[in-house]
Amino acid sequence: MRSLLLSCLSIGLLSGCSDSGLPTSTTDISTSAAKAWTTKALLPTARASYGIATIKDSTGSRIVYVIGGFGPGAFGPVGAVEAYNPATNSWTQKAPMPVPLNNPNGIGVINGKFFVAGGWKEDDASPSGGLREYTPATDHWRKLGPDPILSGSGAVGVIGGKLYVFNGTQGGGGRAGQLSRYDPATNTWTSLRRALHDHMRGGGGVIGGKFYVVGGLDEFTGNKGHFLEVYDPSTNWWTGKAPMPTAREDVASVVLMGKLYVIGGFKIDPNGIALGLTATVEVYDPATNTWSTGVPMPKPMRALGAAAVTNSAGQAVAYVIGGVGCCGLSNQNLLYDPTVPNQPPVAVANGPYTGTVGQPVQFSALGSSDPEGAWNGTWSFGDGMSYTGTFGNFSSQNPQHTYTAAGGYPVTFTVTDANGAATTASTTATISP
Repeated sequence: MRSLLLSCLSIGLLSGCSDSGLPTSTTDISTSAAKAWTTKALLPTARASYGIATIKDSTGSRIVYVIGGFGPGAFGPVGAVEAYNPATNSWTQKAPMPVPLNNPNGIGVINGKFFVAGGWKEDDASPSGGLREYTPATDHWRKLGPDPILSGSGAVGVIGGKLYVFNGTQGGGGRAGQLSRYDPATNTWTSLRRALHDHMRGGGGVIGGKFYVVGGLDEFTGNKGHFLEVYDPSTNWWTGKAPMPTAREDVASVVLMGKLYVIGGFKIDPNGIALGLTATVEVYDPATNTWSTGVPMPKPMRALGAAAVTNSAGQAVAYVIGGVGCCGLSNQNLLYDPTVPNQPPVAVANGPYTGTVGQPVQFSALGSSDPEGAWNGTWSFGDGMSYTGTFGNFSSQNPQHTYTAAGGYPVTFTVTDANGAATTASTTATISP
């Protein structure tokens, strides 16, 4: 059973976007956040490995839909459909899926309808396959035919009014790495060229009429979470691009301002073994075929989703929702503004300190912080000794140190955040004989 390891790789791919992959709304929300990450109204049903999409309602506001996934309890599939309105910062319950599913390949938006491709009823032994259509305006579901073989944990894109479905896994007869195209106008499927690698639990998005797929695992040909490749529908051809710096799977991905953002996930070593959760945000620019680093999430997460919305200033922002953290399922709802740069941390060394030779002196980092979340601190005690705490653990930044000689010592405390920015505070320690 794949259980929670299966993630919705479509998360945040093209939902709520035009065929170019860029958000289409310009009047949905207004943000004045001083931070790159801001907490919003919590997702009612904590979940992971779901589908996510956005669409305008009758008032012109763009609404974010969270569909299916792994839910609470025994991490079974849930059919809950919940809609988030950024303008009111509120959630609404919608008609549930007729068949609860987790890990769909993704959700494409065409002509005011959501197309949910593939997914799993329980695990590899019971794939649902198929394509399901949901109409937000009428809150109505229906199963489409013919029923193609679609597995899950893949990616979905919309180009030219057609749905491109990238299979993430082998289950249910579906071939991992296979790309298929669905035309809703004729209700027909076309098999396209298979990708260079599998991307199980990877991410992707459409930029400039081309379909990008990144990260994830390859069960057969050795993708260990870093490959990026792009499909050109005009040539039916895949081309490899600059690999992602942080190899990972179980990610969220979203297209913002013509760039592909890959958020969170599981880091992977060269053997394909997961190294642990990550809060990393990395940004691919197809114009230069280069990667850059964004402001990390406040906490490491995997199996989460992201969807693009445009604020009142015409800037593309993302809502990053749900997932799995250190302590289980999450109902987080975070607004990510990529235009806000990383904020430097605040270092507080307190002091001055006094003590006696041979007796421990207690140091305190109380008041130190970082706007984006976790940070780490290093003390230099002035006698050639230093101490570095545990990243993200505030209490570990308050060490004791014992001096072996009397005198006055310069003491510094340096705070480093998850994005590498550092700030240093200085004080002194006066040690008596």
